Amino acid sequence: SSGRVFGGRDAGWAQARVGALCGRSVAMAGAAGEVEDDEKRETLLGDIFTILDQKRRGFISRVELAHILDAMQADSSIKFAVPEPLVLTDGMKDSRVTMIDLRKFLRAFGAADLEDVKWFAESVVKVETELREVWRRAVQRWRERVERLYRRNLHRYLLASQPERVARWLLLRTSMDLNSKDEAAVGLLGLGITQQEVEVLFTDETAEDIARCGEGIEPFLEALDMAGKLSETCLEGDLSQPCSPEQNARICEILARMVSLSKRCRELACLFIHEDALSFATAIVSTGAVSQAVIAEASRFIMALIDYRVHENARDYEKLCRQRLAEYLELDSVIDSIDLARERQNVSSARQQPGRHALKSLETSRRCISDWVGSLLMLRVDFDRGEMLDMLIKYDERRVTLESEGGQRKSEDSPVAVSLFSWGRTAIYLLCRLDISSHHMLHEHRTVLRTHLWKLLLNILASAGDRGRRLFRAGRGMHVICSVAQGNAFGLRREELAPEEEEDREEEEELIVHGIWGSQDPSRAWPYIELADEGLKEHRYYEMDFLDDEFYGSKDRALATAFLEYMSSGAVWGEEALADEMMQYPNTLQVLSKLRPPPCLLLQKLLNSPGFSEYLHRIARRIAVASTEEALQAVYMADATRHSLFPICYDARQADKSQAFLTVKAQILEVEAQNIALRILGHAHHCLQVFLAEERALADAQQSSAAAEFEKAASLERPIAECSGLLAARLPLRAEELGDLAVSIYAQLRDFARRSVLAANPLRASGAEKQTAQGAAASWRSSYFGRYQEQILGHKALQTARSDCQSKSYGIADDKGDGQSLHISEPSLYPYEFLVALRIVELISLRDAWRTAPFLVELQDSLEQVTGQRPFRALMDAQENPDFAVAEFPWRTGLAPLRTFRLSQVPLRRSELRRLPRESPLDIVSGLESTLAAYQSLDLWKDLPAEDERSTAAERRRLSMLAVTFGHLCFYHPQTVTLEDSSQGLSFRLGITMEMLARVRETLQEPPFEGVQAVAAFAALRAPAGWSCDVLHCSSKAAVLTLQALSGEEAHLAFVNLAGVWMLWANCTNDLSQVLSECSRCGEYFVCDGFNC
Repeated sequence: SSGRVFGGRDAGWAQARVGALCGRSVAMAGAAGEVEDDEKRETLLGDIFTILDQKRRGFISRVELAHILDAMQADSSIKFAVPEPLVLTDGMKDSRVTMIDLRKFLRAFGAADLEDVKWFAESVVKVETELREVWRRAVQRWRERVERLYRRNLHRYLLASQPERVARWLLLRTSMDLNSKDEAAVGLLGLGITQQEVEVLFTDETAEDIARCGEGIEPFLEALDMAGKLSETCLEGDLSQPCSPEQNARICEILARMVSLSKRCRELACLFIHEDALSFATAIVSTGAVSQAVIAEASRFIMALIDYRVHENARDYEKLCRQRLAEYLELDSVIDSIDLARERQNVSSARQQPGRHALKSLETSRRCISDWVGSLLMLRVDFDRGEMLDMLIKYDERRVTLESEGGQRKSEDSPVAVSLFSWGRTAIYLLCRLDISSHHMLHEHRTVLRTHLWKLLLNILASAGDRGRRLFRAGRGMHVICSVAQGNAFGLRREELAPEEEEDREEEEELIVHGIWGSQDPSRAWPYIELADEGLKEHRYYEMDFLDDEFYGSKDRALATAFLEYMSSGAVWGEEALADEMMQYPNTLQVLSKLRPPPCLLLQKLLNSPGFSEYLHRIARRIAVASTEEALQAVYMADATRHSLFPICYDARQADKSQAFLTVKAQILEVEAQNIALRILGHAHHCLQVFLAEERALADAQQSSAAAEFEKAASLERPIAECSGLLAARLPLRAEELGDLAVSIYAQLRDFARRSVLAANPLRASGAEKQTAQGAAASWRSSYFGRYQEQILGHKALQTARSDCQSKSYGIADDKGDGQSLHISEPSLYPYEFLVALRIVELISLRDAWRTAPFLVELQDSLEQVTGQRPFRALMDAQENPDFAVAEFPWRTGLAPLRTFRLSQVPLRRSELRRLPRESPLDIVSGLESTLAAYQSLDLWKDLPAEDERSTAAERRRLSMLAVTFGHLCFYHPQTVTLEDSSQGLSFRLGITMEMLARVRETLQEPPFEGVQAVAAFAALRAPAGWSCDVLHCSSKAAVLTLQALSGEEAHLAFVNLAGVWMLWANCTNDLSQVLSECSRCGEYFVCDGFNC
């Protein structure tokens, strides 16, 4: 052992010891030199051998003895020479030296020399014994420290803190099995950390070296102590009560120290993760029993642990740590199995558990990162929530920023790490808190905090690739974006009620009024274009959600749309993937088109998607299923509150009845789905056009900044026009369907115009009782048609007309000097279906502009007038006409003045129309004959005083005849007609005579036209001699029949059949040099460029 001391790192110390003993060595040498006794030499040699042979092995080390003799040479008083076999050299090999060898090597030494050697050997052995004891205690302390960690299977994290040889020794005693926690299964090949094994490990190490190894273990022991102390402190006292202020302060101190330890090195963080500190810290945050300071410190501790990303760089012996962190980060979560309704309830109840009992149940319910984030999102104090959100955002952004800026990326070329929040349910919780269409207890109310939520969500999903898309879809991200984007700009205010009370109030409202949403806000929500999800009130909003907008602005809405635009970049999702996500929500197009300003870029991406047509069909069918079922239930379901199939009921569950019912339902459903698809596209186009009109009006109103406003409006026109063009291109209408659609709109428009005028012009009552009944009837009419009858021309003449009409049966006002009589009103509040039809017709015109028939153009014009998109032409037509007084026309004689009459204001009563059927061309000819004859026999052409009652009655009668002629018997588009004020004026303007009508009537009454009514029958006939008969099919609902006499008096008339109703063509209005019945270009009116309307 002396050889180990002198040959090791303590050789210098031995030489210094020799120098200290030099004086005594000289004195002893002088005394011993006097007598040399062989017996004494033998005794000294035996003593030297015994001193050096401490283990009584019968030999000593030659190297050890050589070191002693070499060290003694440092004393100048030593005179002996070291024997040749004991001279210390660099490459000297050790060997055994027996007593005989010792005598042989030291035979030249005298007694005094041997005395010096003996004393020196005793000193060396004594010093070595003391050092050995110090070394042994150091080994013992190191073993005890390691054993504390070894018993908990934590010694594996010491490897980086120990020298390489010690780390290898520990690694051999570390199991790679995840499930092995007991001491017996820890080591490999039966190895352990017994005292003997540790002494062998440190055989060549000094106490100082061992102490330095032990210092590396101290932080791990402290970490273990802190973890235990944290648990004890949190569970002190009554667990049903919150922590006391003093207890919160101690918890904060402990957590702060744990944060410091975690940031010191990765292995300390692994130890905490191994000990489930992540789950326990999350439970602390989740409980409502600690202070905000504790929550903040626990959150810093969690971030310090997960920041090392052990799941990405774990070593083989860190499998358990990697598994714990993977479980915490929810790396193996199945996104498709997420139940959104349940998760919404989970995040809302994250901090509703009172007390600290949850801290004791971690073994049965381990917490994860989404629980931590969800708890922070549900903090009760707004400032605390904002502070924690800001902390999360800054932490997550560190993976994006450079190291020079405090981030984690080494350079701009370094890849951006995936967000640790991008697994599991964290993104789902963020979306739940952003969904302002949910109940007020489930979402975030502060605009500022919603802005923070959008930033965090964007950072998370942008780094997650395809997994981010799946999370976005699982959380119904498009629905959330649309709900935030529309905010409180649309819909109804929602009261802050409990869910149960809200449900009961909705039932109560259904008893009072049906379809309250559509009736209260028709201008903002077209019926049957949006699909409402169960449990969500997408058309309602809470005022409390937008209280911040006055000061902070609606930045969350801007971020919602900016979120989609950012995701469309190729580095994130790309345009195709974004469009796919946008089509996961049924109301995306409906909501985006309503925004102000509209996000044209997003709309273009959606409409340009290859799957948009299929998406539109799918959504329209889903909406149609709901609306059709609702409509049919009113037909066959028993309801004792009204007349219905009751008490004998129609049971649709019976096989025979069910099959018949399903057949009818399928047919209705198919048609309704097509209508709803058109409505959705028309609604989007309508919103864009309304916004553009508002911007133009704003530019016109603000003349001081007109240049800027006009420039803004002009910059919007092009993208809006592009969006409208894309909408038109997506119309699910074939070419052959356009004519039928136009005819259906035309028929409804004419019928509405007639009935609206009737509602505004009630019959005169006679007697008090009739007056009372008439008042009740008028009140009922107002609720049906009267609400559509408001003045749209706000000049005083109409106000006078309203007061004057009360004393006139037909509401005819005085002549205002422009050749017309003013009636009471025009429709301005109209059935919303006409606006729907207008927008659909506009889209058709955009898609088929080069082949649009004039019929469709004039139909669009009529829709624009009735919906108020442009002023009524009734009062302007006469002003727009050329100067009739100087013009020469074939229908003018010049013997009577011209007069313009408004046709749209004269009511057409049912009794009057019943006498004039329109089932065949013969009916039209007969009706015109009788009407023209009656017109020519009016008293107006006699010389009567202006105040004569006969003159007034004749004026009324003339208006009625003109309305019947142009509004019932003839196909005529304008709202007014100008003709000569004479008995022949109407005949001349139409371009027909009584003789012509008689000849045509006689022809139609004879074979082969006798009794023929259908268009197909006329097409199959062969015209009689002297006549030509041509049938032009414009669509399945529109056809033109042309009759022309080939000899004799000219007779060339065209009859139009629209949806089975015959009318005389009298719409040659573009060329005033022609009579109205001129029909040479009649076919082109319905057919353009060989394409059927």
